[in-house]
Amino acid sequence: MSTAAIAARRALQQQRSRVLYRKTLRNVLSWAVHRDIFYVEAQKIREQFEINKDVANLETIDRLLYEGETRVEKFQHPDPYIGNCASLKCRFSRFLDMGLPVFSSRQFS
Repeated sequence: MSTAAIAARRALQQQRSRVLYRKTLRNVLSWAVHRDIFYVEAQKIREQFEINKDVANLETIDRLLYEGETRVEKFQHPDPYIGNCASLKCRFSRFLDMGLPVFSSRQFS
């Protein structure tokens, strides 16, 4: 394998690792609603990533990334936290379809 191919594969692995780390933290945020619990769980996740930081074998890195991705998909929250992006949702709530009618401000003026 050429050095350019190795460098490209390492860059792809670094990108996959960053995406996996961020996806894992978002998933934990859906499970741990309170910030103090989230910070403890985020520290545990960081320690798991730090353990495997110095792995140099490309196949081992690919295997670890695959195992991490499947683990995140397995423990995905069934009702993930959704930020404030639409009406009738508050910043700290999950998406709930409560069947309430949506009123515009023009109806009351």
